[in-house]
Amino acid sequence: MTLRRVFTTAALMGLLLAVLALGMAGPAPEAGAAEPVGQHIGANSCQGTDACTGNTANVGDNSCNGFQACFNNSGAVGDGSCNDERACSFNSGRVGDGTCIGSVACFDNSGRLGDGSCIGIGACNFNSGRVGDGSCIGQAACHFNSGRVGDRQCIGSYLPSALRL
Repeated sequence: MTLRRVFTTAALMGLLLAVLALGMAGPAPEAGAAEPVGQHIGANSCQGTDACTGNTANVGDNSCNGFQACFNNSGAVGDGSCNDERACSFNSGRVGDGTCIGSVACFDNSGRLGDGSCIGIGACNFNSGRVGDGSCIGQAACHFNSGRVGDRQCIGSYLPSALRL
């Protein structure tokens, strides 16, 4: 009986130590909370409901802020880019610095976008061509573009005739 009590006490002490050791380590990280290996999210980025959800690429500082900004994005995003609701959602092209500013700007883009480009509501949506620096500025500018756009080109809003006042 004494031997049985010694083993029971030792087993309970071992179990208590194991529980305490696990508790000191803290809770396990939430599933999906860690950045994928090699991925970097910059400071003040990915803020807003579902911002960067499904993102698999690097995101620069002050980027991808807004409702579903960079949602399912797979293209590298520069600093100060993809800011507003759904900006750069489903994007797969490289996005330069200060680019894709405006609601749904660069939605489903697959082309490479230069610095300071695609600024305006819906700018560069469904774009598949390369866009130079400082280009595609204005509402729906370069919408469905598939050709190369040089630097400082396509400045001004594009509104289909059905939407013109």
